Amino acid sequence: MKKIIIILLIIFITYTLNAQITIKSIIGFVQFKKDINSEWIIPKVGDKLQPGYIIYTGFKSTAVIQTPNAVIEVKPLSQITISSLLVSQDKISTDIYLKYGKVRAEVNVNKQTQTLFKVRSANSTASVRGTIFEFGDKELLVDEGTVYLLSDSNFSALVEKNETAVISTFGDITSPADNKVVSAAVNTNPLGTSQGEGDFSDVLGINSIKSEAKIIIRIYVKK
Repeated sequence: MKKIIIILLIIFITYTLNAQITIKSIIGFVQFKKDINSEWIIPKVGDKLQPGYIIYTGFKSTAVIQTPNAVIEVKPLSQITISSLLVSQDKISTDIYLKYGKVRAEVNVNKQTQTLFKVRSANSTASVRGTIFEFGDKELLVDEGTVYLLSDSNFSALVEKNETAVISTFGDITSPADNKVVSAAVNTNPLGTSQGEGDFSDVLGINSIKSEAKIIIRIYVKK
């Protein structure tokens, strides 16, 4: 019996040690610390992180970290804690705590491994199994897949692709189906001109490169 226990422990420890969290990219001012009592450290790309680490991004700054089952982009003016990372032979579970700000996550699906990914904030939790979404400031926007959103007031909703859900001050959740996200392109040619007629460089004697500009607007359509 002792031999069996030792073998199982060795296998579990091996999987845990092989589970790495890596900083993939840094833009602007980013810092991290090993726990709440440690000093802040300026990271570099390739640094390895562990559960319990705290990551902060400054103004106009982002950090992208990779876990065994997800790529997480920490948006500007955000702070997250890697609460836990549990890896076994058939399951990978990641738990991220968002203190403030926003994160964007792309969760990977592996047919041989059960993937569990959760982002928690002060008033809600977003749980997914293979999807792309953005979460923070009491709002969840789903680009791919389905996300289960649960507020601390025990209101819940399944948010599908191209839907957004907002948690109110009272903890209830707006109906995701009422907030479909649509993309629209706006032509920026001068009023009354067609494509190609908006270039006045020849008239003004200015050498310029002709190009087309578009504005992408995200519209929330209320049903």
